[in-house]
Amino acid sequence: MTRPKIILNDKPPGGLHPYVVWLPFALALIGLPLVFGGAQPGTIASLLNPLLVKFWGGFFLFGGPMTVIGLFWRNRATGMIIEQVGSVAVAAGALLYAGALVTVIPIQSSVVVVGVFGSLGGACVVRWFQLRKLLNDAMREAMWLQETRAETETQTLATAVEAADLRMDNMESRETERQVAREKRAEIMEDKAEVLSDAVDVADAKVTGVADHLHKHRRVEQHPDTD
Repeated sequence: MTRPKIILNDKPPGGLHPYVVWLPFALALIGLPLVFGGAQPGTIASLLNPLLVKFWGGFFLFGGPMTVIGLFWRNRATGMIIEQVGSVAVAAGALLYAGALVTVIPIQSSVVVVGVFGSLGGACVVRWFQLRKLLNDAMREAMWLQETRAETETQTLATAVEAADLRMDNMESRETERQVAREKRAEIMEDKAEVLSDAVDVADAKVTGVADHLHKHRRVEQHPDTD
């Protein structure tokens, strides 16, 4: 299995660019007065529906800090998820504002503002997909490590089982050898016992012969005239 290439830390070597951190803060500052004060008279936002302005400001006020929090979150995987949430909120606010402007201002007069906020929303969408790809790569990396670890553990277990089987075979072989040796010793002992028994029988026969001879000799001595 080929190990997937994954760089979860997407921050540049020199650290985050100040613009990357400044922009979410700027968006939060834009949203703050819109949420708590509403659109000021004479501004482009005052031409929009007040409820839509609240939503627009709320998306910026929520999405900006969330993006910054995600950028500096210690666990990068968790930080990417938080940053995704912030990117979605900012994209929603920017595209909502750009789309609403087209309905109240002629396109030739709103092209710049619509282009700025529309491109901001598009950039946030692109960033969301970038983070999604990084997280998917990280997931594949984790699955690869898990499968590799499982394969290693399986191989280790198989090796241990083979070693145990070999030890059991050796033990059985040694036990068989011991059994054969015990049987041979038993046969030798039986042979020795038979030899000893024969020797005892011979000795008994000799003793019996000697005893008979002595008995006859005594009778001859006691009754010399009998013969």
